[in-house]
Amino acid sequence: MKQVKGVAAIVPAYNEGRTVGLVVRVLQQSPDIREVIVVDDGSEDNTYAVAEAAHAKVIKVEPNQGKGGAMALGVSLTDAEVLFFVDADFINLTPEHIESVLTPILRGEYDMVTGVVDRGEGINKIMESVDDPFAGIRALKRDIWDRTPKEFKDGYLVDSGLHITAKRADKSIKNVVLHNLKQVTKTKKHGFTKGVLMYIKMWGEIGVKAFMFLWIK
Repeated sequence: MKQVKGVAAIVPAYNEGRTVGLVVRVLQQSPDIREVIVVDDGSEDNTYAVAEAAHAKVIKVEPNQGKGGAMALGVSLTDAEVLFFVDADFINLTPEHIESVLTPILRGEYDMVTGVVDRGEGINKIMESVDDPFAGIRALKRDIWDRTPKEFKDGYLVDSGLHITAKRADKSIKNVVLHNLKQVTKTKKHGFTKGVLMYIKMWGEIGVKAFMFLWIK
């Protein structure tokens, strides 16, 4: 199969000063990634400074655009054939994790690969064989991004929007469990009350907009 080349890592970040530097430095260790773009999405902490110190290409946008808007801005700054989206709040990310997600794309074996965080042996086995449209780490051919309707790249819907678009276009999709990879919860980052409210907003937005998306032909 034809190999594809040219990978841009795009990291949407909102108040992720504690972890974004670690994520950027690991991404830069990959010989396959030609550029790391961090979109500081209206952060009120030191996200921009930390990402810049880690030598990423950083752009700050005001006010906060939401995850989908930040990802879209990142895409607009690169002509890479493969887009590698990575949330800024991962813990224990390694070069091996990156290779596991990217290699099937670069070999031309799959059109999109989603990385699944480690949730324990039992759940991991399930997640290897079922769809995970909400993963915070995924690599995909740019064609999938371009096919996805603009309105379904908005906010938290973007991950499921990309996934549904790929399924409809009969693109080949693979899930990869990334052992020992963890993600900081919203309640830990923002406190219990605010974190819960953010989860409610996220799942409400995904539920309403995804329902609309499924009815668009």
